[in-house]
Amino acid sequence: MNVSADRLGPIAETLEKTPGTVFLLSERHNFGDDGALVEYVRSFLDPGHFTLHVTTGETGGNHGDR
Repeated sequence: MNVSADRLGPIAETLEKTPGTVFLLSERHNFGDDGALVEYVRSFLDPGHFTLHVTTGETGGNHGDR
């Protein structure tokens, strides 16, 4: 999973925000056993409603990423 912060841009109107509003941006790629991409998810998360907790190491991380 990749996480960053980005301005909403053209989708801002849909969310009733201004284009310069900054949201958390989460992008995740999931792959099948054969290595083929089966799912791509891009989420804009309002930091006023969401928090982000990241776990790394052997008990956490990106098990579905290749």
